[in-house]
Amino acid sequence: MNEERAILIASDSGIFVGSFNDISNALGACLGAKGLILTEKDVAPEFFDLRSGLAGELFQKFSNYRL
Repeated sequence: MNEERAILIASDSGIFVGSFNDISNALGACLGAKGLILTEKDVAPEFFDLRSGLAGELFQKFSNYRL
């Protein structure tokens, strides 16, 4: 049972995280994948403002789903 699972690259997969709703969409796109590579261009500027909660929500959801 050795399955090859891909690591997705957000920009190649059309994934952009600009809001809390986008996190669920990104998570759905990544189900079955081994992980997701995000760059600065793949997230809204608010992602880097920790008070917005966007980064924390993304990391928590991806952690919960073991991505």
